[in-house]
Amino acid sequence: DEAVELCSKRRSRVKGAVSFVLVALMAGVLWGQEAKQDPKPPLSVRIVPTDFKEERGRSINLGYDTAHFHVVLTNISDKPLRLCTATCSWGYFALSFEVKDESGKTTKVTKQGMPWSTLFAHYLTVPPGDHMVREVSFSKDEWENFVLPEKGKSVDVQMRAVFEIKPDDETKKKDVWTGKVVSPEETYTIYR
Repeated sequence: DEAVELCSKRRSRVKGAVSFVLVALMAGVLWGQEAKQDPKPPLSVRIVPTDFKEERGRSINLGYDTAHFHVVLTNISDKPLRLCTATCSWGYFALSFEVKDESGKTTKVTKQGMPWSTLFAHYLTVPPGDHMVREVSFSKDEWENFVLPEKGKSVDVQMRAVFEIKPDDETKKKDVWTGKVVSPEETYTIYR
């Protein structure tokens, strides 16, 4: 009788353990599905080249002192969106680029560090369907890791813009947008 009772208890424990594992796995699968169904971000980001050449496609001319291109952030939601501007550290460091050269090596291009006297999140309220535009020059005194071609030369790269602001007490207090959006990766010819 004791052996039968012991076997019964073991079966019961095994069934309980199996049930627990199955429930945990199902919860993980459902959680994974839920994570995949995150709502669409309210913001999109796009690189605007300086030119479209029929034979070479998108191009960016950075060959003169004031040369720059634009990155456009668009509020694609149906509500106003507070976006940090480049006049505060949250907005200044938010924009970066992922650049893949002709050899396939990817480099993260970021803003150089600098001291900040403004210690609050300055923002612009962008209405639904409207934009915030950033100018980018890849100047060496502002950007790190972007290697410009020699004067008079060009280089083909695959590039995408990344706009990311991580939440903290200040962003919560000001109710500014936080998250990460990435532009489509496109091929650009960079001229200098």
